[in-house]
Amino acid sequence: LFRAWGPVGLVLLKSAAVLALVLLMATRLRREGHGPAGQAVLLVPALVGASFRLDVRPELATLLLAPLVLMLLQRARDDGRLAPLLAVPAIAALWANLHPGVILVPAMLSAAAALTLVMERWPFLRLPVPAGAQETGSHPPPRFGVRLAWVALAGAVAVTCNPYGTHLYRVPFELSRLLSSLPSPNLEWARPEPAQFPMFYLGLAAAVVVTLLGVRRIDPLTTPALALAGVLSVLHLRNIGLFFLLLPIGLARPLRGLVEAAQRSRVYRASTAGGRVRPGFVAAAVTLVAGVPLLLYVPPVAVWGLGVAPGNEPRSVVDTLQRVGAGRRLFHDVRFGIRSSSTGATRCMPPCCGRSSRRWPIPPPGGRCSIVTPSTPPWCATRRSSGRWSMPDGTADRRSPTSAPSPPSTSRAPTGRSSTGTTTPPCCCAARTPSGR
Repeated sequence: LFRAWGPVGLVLLKSAAVLALVLLMATRLRREGHGPAGQAVLLVPALVGASFRLDVRPELATLLLAPLVLMLLQRARDDGRLAPLLAVPAIAALWANLHPGVILVPAMLSAAAALTLVMERWPFLRLPVPAGAQETGSHPPPRFGVRLAWVALAGAVAVTCNPYGTHLYRVPFELSRLLSSLPSPNLEWARPEPAQFPMFYLGLAAAVVVTLLGVRRIDPLTTPALALAGVLSVLHLRNIGLFFLLLPIGLARPLRGLVEAAQRSRVYRASTAGGRVRPGFVAAAVTLVAGVPLLLYVPPVAVWGLGVAPGNEPRSVVDTLQRVGAGRRLFHDVRFGIRSSSTGATRCMPPCCGRSSRRWPIPPPGGRCSIVTPSTPPWCATRRSSGRWSMPDGTADRRSPTSAPSPPSTSRAPTGRSSTGTTTPPCCCAARTPSGR
């Protein structure tokens, strides 16, 4: 697709996929009894809050497929058909080859099946459906919880339909180990700060309030998934997009129940002049008008345009790798990161130093990397007597010293003096002090 359409085509394809998901969610909200006003109030904050994660990257599969799987479960419950349930394991198998976020499928399905079984076992816990919702969702098929349990098991097996099999379930633990070995935190896996992500914490507070006030109307299929996404988002900011995209379907039923309860109160009739004022449409108009300004001014600010965002051009990174002679072995940016800028002076972060605010200048064009002490970062790899390079987390690069090209052991400093160093390990860039040593 990239070769045929380029970056612009991928962005347009992403936009079309997101719009298709929005249409599906709007249809779901309508089935839950929400009119155009309620749909706008739920969908606009979801899109604004998730916008900074809607990038052309493998994570997009998780952001789009997680709500789709939950809506398929809701459709199966409403219509009593097996086809939507049978589609879930197939989607999980495809998802497993796109992004490791597929491991959320067994968790979401298991929680939904457990809560549904509890409600089927104890009838007094069965939750009433809002009067505005279609009657198809009022009476789930018998033993629907058992069906969900089987689908959860099939989904867990479908996750292993990838080239790495069951190894996919180890990804969270390996990521945790790798992140703990970094000398500085990876920003995508950091906790979101309220000042940087105010909309997330406002949305989280609203979700908690609506769920608690409408606890008798929660949806056993979507509420546990929304709660899981909220917890993951508090731990790691990269999950905020998933939380916002699950927000509309997670709050649709309890919010509709609260609206109907408010409409029956005397305070509502008195404050709306007997129904001549419609607060829902006022709230929808304010939400729609404020949507674009929120994207422009509320952090994190969205980047507008088609194609690759300024400063993220891959060719800059490729040029940097070629200039510094990084070798053949490259690691995922969770463990080692390289940054470059397309404007101003290009600077390089040594791959062995992780994502950090500290950067080191790279050699001039045509130069090569070499380690120069004492300016070399202390956590860079060091060569052992066995001929292996020691990595920051204690592991070793098992290549022989001659398996990758090595730059010269000496380099010319900017002042013209020769600085002597050791042979460059496969993961370190050059580092020079301001004095040129």
